[in-house]
Amino acid sequence: MTSKSEDQKTLFLIEKLTGIDFSESEKFQIEKRIKEFEMLLRASDLTLSQYLDTYEIHKELTEALINLATNNETAFFRDKKPFELIGHLLENKLSGCKNIRFLSLPASTGQEAYSLLFTLLNSKVDSKYFQIDAKDIDTNALEKAKRGNYNRFEMMRGISDKDKERYFSTEGSGSVVKEDLRKLINFSQYNLLEDKLIKDQYDVIFLRNVLFYFKEDLRKEILSQVAGSLKRGGVIILGNGEKVMTPNLKEEYYNGLIYYSRP
Repeated sequence: MTSKSEDQKTLFLIEKLTGIDFSESEKFQIEKRIKEFEMLLRASDLTLSQYLDTYEIHKELTEALINLATNNETAFFRDKKPFELIGHLLENKLSGCKNIRFLSLPASTGQEAYSLLFTLLNSKVDSKYFQIDAKDIDTNALEKAKRGNYNRFEMMRGISDKDKERYFSTEGSGSVVKEDLRKLINFSQYNLLEDKLIKDQYDVIFLRNVLFYFKEDLRKEILSQVAGSLKRGGVIILGNGEKVMTPNLKEEYYNGLIYYSRP
Protein backbone atom coordinates (compact mmCIF):
# COMPACT_ATOMS: atom_id res chain seq x y z
CA MET A 1 0.00 0.00 0.00
CA THR A 2 1.40 3.40 -0.99
CA SER A 3 1.75 6.36 1.32
CA LYS A 4 0.21 9.76 0.68
CA SER A 5 3.70 11.14 0.02
CA GLU A 6 4.35 8.49 -2.66
CA ASP A 7 1.03 9.27 -4.32
CA GLN A 8 1.97 12.95 -4.28
CA LYS A 9 5.40 12.23 -5.77
CA THR A 10 3.74 10.19 -8.51
CA LEU A 11 1.41 13.09 -9.32
CA PHE A 12 4.43 15.40 -9.50
CA LEU A 13 6.17 12.95 -11.85
CA ILE A 14 3.12 12.75 -14.12
CA GLU A 15 3.03 16.56 -14.27
CA LYS A 16 6.75 16.63 -15.04
CA LEU A 17 6.35 14.10 -17.87
CA THR A 18 3.12 15.41 -19.39
CA GLY A 19 2.32 18.84 -17.97
CA ILE A 20 -1.05 17.57 -16.73
CA ASP A 21 -2.16 19.39 -13.57
CA PHE A 22 -4.80 17.38 -11.75
CA SER A 23 -7.46 19.34 -9.89
CA GLU A 24 -8.56 18.28 -6.42
CA SER A 25 -11.72 16.71 -7.88
CA GLU A 26 -9.63 14.58 -10.23
CA LYS A 27 -7.05 13.40 -7.74
CA PHE A 28 -9.23 10.59 -6.39
CA GLN A 29 -9.55 9.17 -9.91
CA ILE A 30 -5.82 9.39 -10.64
CA GLU A 31 -4.98 7.84 -7.28
CA LYS A 32 -7.09 4.82 -8.32
CA ARG A 33 -4.99 4.62 -11.49
CA ILE A 34 -1.82 4.76 -9.43
CA LYS A 35 -3.06 1.62 -7.68
CA GLU A 36 -3.39 -0.03 -11.11
CA PHE A 37 0.16 1.06 -11.90
CA GLU A 38 1.39 -0.57 -8.71
CA MET A 39 0.13 -3.91 -10.02
CA LEU A 40 2.37 -3.47 -13.07
CA LEU A 41 5.26 -2.60 -10.79
CA ARG A 42 4.77 -5.75 -8.73
CA ALA A 43 5.05 -7.82 -11.91
CA SER A 44 8.46 -6.17 -12.40
CA ASP A 45 9.47 -6.75 -8.76
CA LEU A 46 9.48 -3.04 -8.02
CA THR A 47 7.82 -0.96 -5.35
CA LEU A 48 6.42 2.46 -6.23
CA SER A 49 9.19 4.07 -4.17
CA GLN A 50 11.87 2.17 -6.10
CA TYR A 51 10.32 3.12 -9.41
CA LEU A 52 10.11 6.81 -8.51
CA ASP A 53 13.82 6.81 -7.67
CA THR A 54 14.80 5.13 -10.98
CA TYR A 55 11.96 5.92 -13.43
CA GLU A 56 14.35 7.21 -16.11
CA ILE A 57 15.72 3.70 -16.75
CA HIS A 58 12.26 2.07 -16.87
CA LYS A 59 11.02 3.37 -20.23
CA GLU A 60 8.19 0.86 -20.70
CA LEU A 61 6.83 1.38 -17.19
CA THR A 62 6.97 5.15 -17.60
CA GLU A 63 5.05 4.84 -20.86
CA ALA A 64 2.45 2.73 -19.03
CA LEU A 65 2.16 5.39 -16.29
CA ILE A 66 1.55 8.10 -18.90
CA ASN A 67 -1.08 5.95 -20.60
CA LEU A 68 -2.89 5.42 -17.30
CA ALA A 69 -2.79 9.13 -16.50
CA THR A 70 -4.34 10.41 -19.73
CA ASN A 71 -8.07 10.89 -20.29
CA ASN A 72 -9.31 9.50 -23.61
CA GLU A 73 -12.89 10.77 -23.52
CA THR A 74 -13.93 11.39 -27.13
CA ALA A 75 -16.68 10.67 -29.65
CA PHE A 76 -17.36 10.84 -33.36
CA PHE A 77 -18.34 14.36 -34.54
CA ARG A 78 -18.08 15.61 -30.96
CA ASP A 79 -19.98 18.91 -30.58
CA LYS A 80 -20.74 18.91 -34.37
CA LYS A 81 -20.02 22.62 -34.93
CA PRO A 82 -16.26 22.23 -35.51
CA PHE A 83 -17.03 19.84 -38.36
CA GLU A 84 -19.66 22.19 -39.75
CA LEU A 85 -16.92 24.83 -39.74
CA ILE A 86 -14.70 22.51 -41.79
CA GLY A 87 -17.47 22.20 -44.37
CA HIS A 88 -17.76 25.98 -44.45
CA LEU A 89 -13.99 26.44 -44.88
CA LEU A 90 -13.92 23.91 -47.70
CA GLU A 91 -16.56 25.93 -49.55
CA ASN A 92 -14.76 29.23 -48.93
CA LYS A 93 -11.20 29.76 -47.68
CA LEU A 94 -9.98 26.28 -48.65
CA SER A 95 -11.99 25.96 -51.86
CA GLY A 96 -9.79 24.74 -54.71
CA CYS A 97 -6.74 24.12 -52.50
CA LYS A 98 -4.77 21.04 -53.49
CA ASN A 99 -2.51 20.54 -50.48
CA ILE A 100 -4.69 20.93 -47.38
CA ARG A 101 -3.07 19.78 -44.15
CA PHE A 102 -4.97 18.98 -40.96
CA LEU A 103 -3.83 18.09 -37.44
CA SER A 104 -5.82 16.38 -34.69
CA LEU A 105 -4.03 16.87 -31.36
CA PRO A 106 -4.54 15.02 -29.09
CA ALA A 107 -5.90 12.24 -31.28
CA SER A 108 -7.05 10.02 -28.40
CA THR A 109 -8.59 6.84 -29.83
CA GLY A 110 -9.11 8.35 -33.28
CA GLN A 111 -12.76 9.37 -33.47
CA GLU A 112 -11.96 13.05 -34.06
CA ALA A 113 -9.49 12.33 -36.87
CA TYR A 114 -11.88 9.90 -38.55
CA SER A 115 -14.74 12.41 -38.21
CA LEU A 116 -12.54 14.94 -39.97
CA LEU A 117 -11.78 12.41 -42.70
CA PHE A 118 -15.46 11.59 -43.19
CA THR A 119 -16.27 15.32 -43.36
CA LEU A 120 -13.74 15.75 -46.16
CA LEU A 121 -14.98 12.72 -48.07
CA ASN A 122 -18.62 13.77 -47.65
CA SER A 123 -17.60 17.16 -49.08
CA LYS A 124 -16.20 15.35 -52.15
CA VAL A 125 -12.59 16.37 -51.50
CA ASP A 126 -10.25 13.98 -53.33
CA SER A 127 -7.90 12.22 -50.89
CA LYS A 128 -4.87 13.21 -52.98
CA TYR A 129 -5.53 16.86 -52.04
CA PHE A 130 -5.37 16.53 -48.24
CA GLN A 131 -3.26 15.10 -45.44
CA ILE A 132 -4.41 14.34 -41.89
CA ASP A 133 -1.93 13.96 -39.04
CA ALA A 134 -3.21 12.72 -35.67
CA LYS A 135 -0.96 12.76 -32.61
CA ASP A 136 -1.27 11.70 -28.98
CA ILE A 137 0.98 10.91 -26.03
CA ASP A 138 -0.96 7.72 -25.14
CA THR A 139 0.44 4.74 -27.08
CA ASN A 140 -2.51 2.49 -26.17
CA ALA A 141 -4.99 5.05 -27.50
CA LEU A 142 -2.97 5.38 -30.70
CA GLU A 143 -2.95 1.63 -31.29
CA LYS A 144 -6.74 1.56 -31.01
CA ALA A 145 -6.96 4.54 -33.36
CA LYS A 146 -4.76 2.82 -35.95
CA ARG A 147 -6.95 -0.28 -35.81
CA GLY A 148 -10.08 1.85 -36.23
CA ASN A 149 -12.10 -0.73 -34.34
CA TYR A 150 -15.04 0.56 -32.26
CA ASN A 151 -17.62 -1.19 -30.13
CA ARG A 152 -21.36 -0.78 -30.40
CA PHE A 153 -21.51 1.92 -27.70
CA GLU A 154 -18.80 3.99 -29.41
CA MET A 155 -20.62 3.66 -32.73
CA MET A 156 -23.81 5.00 -31.15
CA ARG A 157 -22.08 8.30 -30.32
CA GLY A 158 -22.18 10.58 -33.35
CA ILE A 159 -22.04 8.28 -36.38
CA SER A 160 -24.98 8.43 -38.79
CA ASP A 161 -26.30 5.24 -40.38
CA LYS A 162 -25.19 6.60 -43.77
CA ASP A 163 -21.59 7.14 -42.64
CA LYS A 164 -21.54 3.78 -40.86
CA GLU A 165 -22.59 2.00 -44.05
CA ARG A 166 -20.19 3.99 -46.23
CA TYR A 167 -17.02 3.99 -44.13
CA PHE A 168 -17.16 0.95 -41.81
CA SER A 169 -17.17 -2.83 -42.01
CA THR A 170 -18.85 -5.00 -39.38
CA GLU A 171 -16.52 -6.92 -37.10
CA GLY A 172 -18.11 -9.02 -34.38
CA SER A 173 -20.48 -6.85 -32.37
CA GLY A 174 -18.57 -3.70 -33.37
CA SER A 175 -17.38 -1.90 -36.49
CA VAL A 176 -14.00 -1.15 -38.06
CA VAL A 177 -13.03 1.72 -40.36
CA LYS A 178 -12.32 0.33 -43.82
CA GLU A 179 -8.63 -0.36 -44.39
CA ASP A 180 -8.16 1.98 -47.36
CA LEU A 181 -9.55 4.84 -45.23
CA ARG A 182 -7.37 4.06 -42.19
CA LYS A 183 -4.34 4.54 -44.41
CA LEU A 184 -5.37 8.17 -45.06
CA ILE A 185 -4.53 9.22 -41.48
CA ASN A 186 -0.98 9.44 -40.10
CA PHE A 187 -1.13 8.49 -36.42
CA SER A 188 1.99 9.15 -34.31
CA GLN A 189 3.07 9.73 -30.70
CA TYR A 190 3.54 13.31 -29.53
CA ASN A 191 4.14 14.99 -26.18
CA LEU A 192 2.77 18.54 -25.99
CA LEU A 193 5.27 19.31 -23.24
CA GLU A 194 8.41 18.16 -25.05
CA ASP A 195 7.90 17.83 -28.80
CA LYS A 196 7.81 20.65 -31.33
CA LEU A 197 5.86 21.01 -34.56
CA ILE A 198 7.33 22.30 -37.81
CA LYS A 199 6.31 25.90 -38.42
CA ASP A 200 3.88 27.00 -41.14
CA GLN A 201 2.61 23.56 -42.16
CA TYR A 202 -1.08 23.20 -41.20
CA ASP A 203 -4.25 24.76 -42.58
CA VAL A 204 -6.46 23.51 -39.73
CA ILE A 205 -5.57 22.30 -36.23
CA PHE A 206 -7.97 20.66 -33.78
CA LEU A 207 -6.55 21.32 -30.28
CA ARG A 208 -9.70 20.50 -28.39
CA ASN A 209 -10.42 19.67 -24.75
CA VAL A 210 -6.80 19.47 -23.67
CA LEU A 211 -5.56 22.92 -22.63
CA PHE A 212 -7.62 22.95 -19.43
CA TYR A 213 -5.43 20.11 -18.11
CA PHE A 214 -2.48 22.51 -17.88
CA LYS A 215 -1.62 25.47 -15.69
CA GLU A 216 -2.26 28.91 -17.19
CA ASP A 217 1.31 29.75 -18.17
CA LEU A 218 1.79 26.35 -19.78
CA ARG A 219 -1.50 26.69 -21.67
CA LYS A 220 -0.26 29.88 -23.29
CA GLU A 221 3.11 28.32 -24.11
CA ILE A 222 1.55 25.23 -25.69
CA LEU A 223 -1.00 27.22 -27.67
CA SER A 224 1.68 29.59 -28.96
CA GLN A 225 3.89 26.68 -30.02
CA VAL A 226 1.09 24.77 -31.73
CA ALA A 227 -0.32 27.90 -33.39
CA GLY A 228 3.13 28.54 -34.84
CA SER A 229 2.67 25.46 -37.02
CA LEU A 230 -0.32 27.08 -38.76
CA LYS A 231 0.10 28.50 -42.25
CA ARG A 232 -0.80 32.18 -42.65
CA GLY A 233 -4.61 32.29 -42.56
CA GLY A 234 -4.74 28.85 -40.94
CA VAL A 235 -7.35 27.97 -38.33
CA ILE A 236 -7.10 26.45 -34.84
CA ILE A 237 -10.16 25.07 -33.06
CA LEU A 238 -10.24 24.68 -29.26
CA GLY A 239 -12.74 22.87 -27.03
CA ASN A 240 -15.92 24.44 -25.68
CA GLY A 241 -15.02 26.90 -22.95
CA GLU A 242 -11.31 26.85 -23.77
CA LYS A 243 -10.08 30.36 -24.43
CA VAL A 244 -6.48 31.45 -24.23
CA MET A 245 -5.54 34.98 -25.24
CA THR A 246 -2.51 35.30 -27.51
CA PRO A 247 -1.50 38.12 -29.84
CA ASN A 248 -0.60 35.56 -32.49
CA LEU A 249 -4.23 34.58 -33.13
CA LYS A 250 -7.38 36.37 -34.21
CA GLU A 251 -10.70 35.37 -32.63
CA GLU A 252 -13.39 34.52 -35.18
CA TYR A 253 -16.94 33.16 -35.13
CA TYR A 254 -19.00 30.76 -37.20
CA ASN A 255 -22.55 29.72 -36.34
CA GLY A 256 -21.98 30.24 -32.60
CA LEU A 257 -18.54 28.58 -32.61
CA ILE A 258 -15.48 30.53 -31.51
CA TYR A 259 -12.31 29.62 -33.36
CA TYR A 260 -8.97 31.31 -34.07
CA SER A 261 -6.99 32.14 -37.18
CA ARG A 262 -3.40 33.13 -37.78
CA PRO A 263 -3.28 36.59 -39.42
